Amino acid sequence: MFNRSRFLFPIGTDPQRWAERYDLTPFTGPCSDCGAMLTTTLPFVNGDLAGLAAPGCECGNENTPYCMIAKPGAPDILSAERYDV
Repeated sequence: MFNRSRFLFPIGTDPQRWAERYDLTPFTGPCSDCGAMLTTTLPFVNGDLAGLAAPGCECGNENTPYCMIAKPGAPDILSAERYDV
């Protein structure tokens, strides 16, 4: 599981504009603890990654659904630049 404690949530950022900026598709998925449906609406960054996360669930689970992508210009996991190949 990805360590969400390292996510930086920029306050006041519009989720729709953020999704458009980084070509993210918000989605709704189940809480891994109780199954409640949660939507990714919170913009976040983590190093070279940008994404959207669902808020914490009413059941207390903070490890909710999220989506992320490498920021434009950053090497991604499929890039040969990231590895000594």
